Amino acid sequence: MNHNGTTYIVIYFIYSKTKDEGIRLFAVGVGSDIDVNQLTKIASSPANDFVYIVKAYKELLSIREKLSDKLCARMYSTNATLHTIV
Repeated sequence: MNHNGTTYIVIYFIYSKTKDEGIRLFAVGVGSDIDVNQLTKIASSPANDFVYIVKAYKELLSIREKLSDKLCARMYSTNATLHTIV
């Protein structure tokens, strides 16, 4: 996170806007110094469905299938459109 709070403000704006529109958010944290509470606040509920944490970028492959299954299931069940924010 940016120490001046800019990143938090941008994420909060995106979160507020998407929540109002019924968009579900997944949060993925990479590294050992992850603020799980912050990821939980960003992600949709329940956190065990929408928050993923890996220790290194190479470990993203380990959650790829699980995340893909959840994304596809949600998209097909709601006729949703996938948008990625990086």
